[in-house]
Amino acid sequence: MKREGWADYPFSFHDSDELGPAILAKISKKTGPRRHDLELLEAILTNCIRRGPDSQNRERHPNFRGHLEGRIGFVEMIHREKGRRLRDLFQEIRWDGPSVP
Repeated sequence: MKREGWADYPFSFHDSDELGPAILAKISKKTGPRRHDLELLEAILTNCIRRGPDSQNRERHPNFRGHLEGRIGFVEMIHREKGRRLRDLFQEIRWDGPSVP
């Protein structure tokens, strides 16, 4: 953070510092996943359960499982409950089974 007339120091938090719920809500509105993205991710996970993960890897990610885990992890950082629901869906996916078209 820079401020005219002030020395340039990095802004950091210490272990004992906490952000309040109002600040976290403002941050998540700007940086968090949008509703459409959450719904799309939930649909992808649901279809992975129903049809197999290969049927949903439309962009051909070489590590589709890791890709989904990363997206879920991002949601978990900002929306704990939504992330937990997505993680539960993810854990139902059969990664070794056949895909159904």
